[in-house]
Amino acid sequence: MEIKQLHGQHKVPELEAEVLDLEDSRQTRIGLVESWKIRDDTGSCLLTLFKEQVGTVSPGDMIRIENGWCTVFQENIQVSSGKYGRLEKQEGG
Repeated sequence: MEIKQLHGQHKVPELEAEVLDLEDSRQTRIGLVESWKIRDDTGSCLLTLFKEQVGTVSPGDMIRIENGWCTVFQENIQVSSGKYGRLEKQEGG
């Protein structure tokens, strides 16, 4: 899947992207949450990290999401690994 194909409330079977910048870090009732700007050749969106994922990515990392989830919040497309998905850093990233 490519970023240009993402839209609200949609499963993300697989997505590979480059991590750009930390957009936001905030404390919520479930713990610390980070939002990172990511991109592929087709566009950019936000990657949301929760709980144990916080602090695991850096600018320049290449990441892969499997079985993730997409939402739209305040007109921004956001992806995460969701409850049952997986986020991993790619080799060389």
